[in-house]
Amino acid sequence: MMLLTANASKMPLSIDVITTSVATIISTVVSSFVAFIAAKITLKYQERQNLNDLITKIIEMSLTYPYLEDDDYCLQWGCTQNKDENSMRYDNYCCIVFNLIERLWKHCNGNKKKIDELLYVDEMVKRHLRWWRSEYNNLDGYDKRFQKYINSLIR
Repeated sequence: MMLLTANASKMPLSIDVITTSVATIISTVVSSFVAFIAAKITLKYQERQNLNDLITKIIEMSLTYPYLEDDDYCLQWGCTQNKDENSMRYDNYCCIVFNLIERLWKHCNGNKKKIDELLYVDEMVKRHLRWWRSEYNNLDGYDKRFQKYINSLIR
């Protein structure tokens, strides 16, 4: 009888250890998955907030220096080799604009409809078209798929 009692008492203990281990593994996997999803959502929200901040910065720049969004000024880009302060500011401004558009493009996974919900980029691209075409560094500096996206807006 002693043998049966000893074995009987070990069985539940063995089952309890297995049950506890399985429960621990399941809870670890579930909590890791929830943490991953929460981090992904938080990162996407922060990315969106950074994009909104950059859009606001571009608006502020264009209000401070209205010529940056002036069609006549933009059409003159590349016709002269001015290195005055306005030209350098416009050159940097266009770089910021296209970097923003690229970040939007990545944030929205290239989905034009989603991009347009955040910012209507067609107008910006067409306005700063001469800068885009005159900067040969754009060919190396931007993803080839992004370049195709920009070129599709130009046509």
